[in-house]
Amino acid sequence: MKNIKKYFSLFCILFFLPLVYSQEKIKLEQDFSIGENSGDENYIFGRISDIAISPKDEIFVLDTAKWVVSKFSRNGKFLLSVGKRGQGPGEFGTYPVAIETDNEGNLIVAEFRKISIFNNEGKFLGSFKLDFQCQDFFIDDSNWIILLGLKDGKIFHIYNRNGEEIFSFRKPVEIPQKYLKYKRLPNMNLPFKVYFTKNKRLIYMNPYKYELIIADKVNQIVKKIEHKSEFYKPAMVLESRRGKSLSVNLITMNYSIFEYKNFMYVCLFGENESQIDIFKNDKYFDSLKIKSFPKAMDNEGNLYAIDESDFPKILRYNLIIQ
Repeated sequence: MKNIKKYFSLFCILFFLPLVYSQEKIKLEQDFSIGENSGDENYIFGRISDIAISPKDEIFVLDTAKWVVSKFSRNGKFLLSVGKRGQGPGEFGTYPVAIETDNEGNLIVAEFRKISIFNNEGKFLGSFKLDFQCQDFFIDDSNWIILLGLKDGKIFHIYNRNGEEIFSFRKPVEIPQKYLKYKRLPNMNLPFKVYFTKNKRLIYMNPYKYELIIADKVNQIVKKIEHKSEFYKPAMVLESRRGKSLSVNLITMNYSIFEYKNFMYVCLFGENESQIDIFKNDKYFDSLKIKSFPKAMDNEGNLYAIDESDFPKILRYNLIIQ
């Protein structure tokens, strides 16, 4: 009788495990913020465009209204700021498009046609110019600077810190037939953003459909993941006329992609809210909606988001598996 009870208990455990697993959920819990509406100028943001997290979980914030990058401790204490509008060393001649940190804690700032490098203490180390327009960039685990932009029929371009081009790879995105007449428009055949995740994978989205394109460390495509979502909006071309003048604009959905352990977070930026699509082991798992827009992830898997309700600020969220 005891054996029967033992086997029955084991059967129940094995039977209910899949049910428990299928009910696994993820929730976000905000634990702190950076930004104030008044008071200390170092905590008042004008327009937050990007966030980068250093290996020590220091927080860098790109404020394109002030033309500066501010550095904060992991607890939100202001430490320093770098850059200003201008043409001199360490200054920004055009709006910076993105910021990143390398594995030594150096700060890299990309403008459309220039890359600037600062050390962890804010000292300007140097810059180099580009002969194409940079849409986005990332730093890989070898500290190569990989730029997204169309040049010589390739969309990714690897540079060292001295501005020497090492290698280019990946063909442009295929443009749908209905938009081929606009193929000469800037960025028509480029992904909007690109990410190098903590799992050492290069990931970007096809701008014309919900398709995640994943490449390995040697830049070979290893997987494509397709998903359906009513929240996702494919890129579109809008024409508008004013008298005899025709204006053509490419409208593309903004997004962020992060990985932590076996979870991937695809954050889609809508008009008034964001949707986070969560994939586990590259399979769709769950979705969450929040009012802010996640732009970075630290070494513990916490998300850092831009929030513009009331006034510009940074919110940090803990990802909790229930």
